[in-house]
Amino acid sequence: METARIAGKINAGASRLRIIGLFLIVFAFVLFIYFTRKQEQHIEVQKSEIIQKDAVIDEKVVALEKVAVVQNRENELELIVNEYLDLRVKHDVDGLDKLYANRLDRYYKNLTNTSREEIKRSDRQYWQKNPQDTFSMTGKPAITINSDGTAKALINGRNCRNAATCVDQLVQINFDTENKINYVRGFIANG
Repeated sequence: METARIAGKINAGASRLRIIGLFLIVFAFVLFIYFTRKQEQHIEVQKSEIIQKDAVIDEKVVALEKVAVVQNRENELELIVNEYLDLRVKHDVDGLDKLYANRLDRYYKNLTNTSREEIKRSDRQYWQKNPQDTFSMTGKPAITINSDGTAKALINGRNCRNAATCVDQLVQINFDTENKINYVRGFIANG
C-alpha cells in the first residue's frame, strides 16, 4: 500500500507539474502575443512617422525643383534680355525678329497689337533716322515670373540717340510662356 500511496503522490505531483507547465506555456504564449502586438504597433507608429517625414521631404524636393526651374528660366530670360540689347545696339533687325512672338501687344509707345513684320519696318525706319542710337544697361535686369508662365524684365539704362542726347530710361520687356518677347516699352525718367 505504501507503494500505491507513493505512486499516487507521484502521479498527483506530476499532474500538478503538467498543469503548472501547461499554465506556463499558455502564459508564455500570451506574453508572446502581447509583445508581438506591441512591437507591431510600434512598427506601425514608426511607419507612420516615416511616411510623414517622406511627405515633408517630397514637398521640399518639389519646392526645390520649382526654385531650380524658376532660376533656370530667370537665367534664360536674362540671356535673352542681353541678346536683345546687343542686337539693338547693332541695329540687327533680323536678329531681333527671332526674339519676338508672332504678335506683340505693345512695342514702345506707338505700336500696339503689332506683327513682327511691322516691327521690323518700324525698327529699320527708326535706325535710318537715328543711326547712332544706343542703349546701355546699368545693373542687372529685374526679372519676375508670373504664375501663368509669362514673365517680365525691367532694365534700367541710358538711351542715347546720339552722343549729345542721352536720357535715363527704364525698359520693360514682357515674355510669353515660350520666352518670346510680346511687349516692349521704354519709360523716360522724370527729371
